[in-house]
Amino acid sequence: MDMLYVCPNRLEQQVKDKERLEEEMYSRFVMVLNEKKAKIRGLQDTVRQLSHTKDQRKDEGRTQSDCKAAESEERSHPSQESTILITGLLVYGK
Repeated sequence: MDMLYVCPNRLEQQVKDKERLEEEMYSRFVMVLNEKKAKIRGLQDTVRQLSHTKDQRKDEGRTQSDCKAAESEERSHPSQESTILITGLLVYGK
């Protein structure tokens, strides 16, 4: 009779141990899952920022090219263009 009484107690203890283990595993899993979600959100924010920066640079590039086009229109005569100084040329021949 003692054996029959001991077995249900052991079984109850094993069930409790299993439930505690499951609870620990789920809590660890939730922590890891939340960390991964936070990491993904951070990466998505970084992608959005980089995309926004890229768009701004494109807009700035358009503005600069518009300015350059306006400058070139203002230069109607070759004498108004910048002078380039070339040094160190060697002439051979004659």
